This record gives sequence, C-alpha cells and structure tokens, in this order.
Amino acid sequence: MSTLKVNTIQDTSAANSSTPQQLLKGRAKIWWNYNQKTPNIRDSFNVTSITDEGTGEYTCNFSVTVSNAIGFVDGSFDGSGHDAGYADIHSIFVGTTTAEVRALNTAGAVFDCEFNYGIVFTGA
Repeated sequence: MSTLKVNTIQDTSAANSSTPQQLLKGRAKIWWNYNQKTPNIRDSFNVTSITDEGTGEYTCNFSVTVSNAIGFVDGSFDGSGHDAGYADIHSIFVGTTTAEVRALNTAGAVFDCEFNYGIVFTGA
C-alpha cells in the first residue's frame, strides 16, 4: 500500500482547497437546510432524508455513520419574523446515524419552523 502526503488538496478549477487537517477536524460532515412547514429539504450534505415526527419534531437521517460527534449547531426561525414571540429553542440529540430535533417557541410550545439549519462536526 502507498501513502500520499500532501500539504493542500485542491479541486481541478483551483477554486476550492483544504489542508488534510482541515478536512479531518474542521469541515462539516453533515448539514441540512429544512423547511419543517412544507416539509421539504432545501439542500443538504450526507443526508438521506428527514422524517417529520409531528409538530415541532423531526429526525434527520444521515447517509454516513459518524462517531465522536463533537459539535452541532442548529438555528431556525419563522419567516414571519417576530410574530407571536417566536424565538426558537431547540432540543437536539445527535446519534451516529441520526439527529433528533425538537423546536419550541418562547412560550415552550412545539411548532413547525420554516427555516431549520443543522451542522454536525466529528472528531478524528
């Protein structure tokens, strides 16, 4: 078996490059942009599907298995902005093949958000 040692990996157009360390430690392994109201995945990476579990709850299904999940960021908002005090709060559990998300408004009631964004990072 051979070993390839490089300082930078770059696409053929030279528009995108990364170091091996960035790829290992700093690049998102999974991400999604999801409309919970329709429901519809607008865009994603390493996501096979998103399952609507009911009002304010969904499960994001990964196309890869992850270990050492070290970071997760999720943010969302209602397209109407400040109506009814919607400042979203999320309860999130990231497993090896899924992320379970629950969205609540400031009153603590579950609700379907128009814009949901999730990102999963993993360790080595």
